[in-house]
Amino acid sequence: MSDKLTAPELIAEPPTKHKKGCPEISVSKTFNHPVDAVYDRTLDWFETEKRVILKRSEKLKALNCQWLTDKSEIDVSFTDKGNGKTQLTLLHKNLDSQSDCDVMKNYWTEQIPNMVESL
Repeated sequence: MSDKLTAPELIAEPPTKHKKGCPEISVSKTFNHPVDAVYDRTLDWFETEKRVILKRSEKLKALNCQWLTDKSEIDVSFTDKGNGKTQLTLLHKNLDSQSDCDVMKNYWTEQIPNMVESL
């Protein structure tokens, strides 16, 4: 069996406004692997990339990080979908502009598969 994780679906939600009026984006992906593998590989990716400061973690449930470039906030949640599948949802909030939303949505749409599959 391959150690590489696969992902059958990726959903990038349209940008929305945070309650304080700051833009945010959400990207979700469902992986054909259990939540512990997706959580561990995502955490490893964040630690390896050194682009965030981990502020809070709830084992196998959620991560909260500060993005170092602009001090925006990232929430990642992990949902057990049954049958060995896990949905990862990333919410990047307090972005400075709609342009930042567009850039970060593209970034996360590309990076989420790499977070899990490349480690």
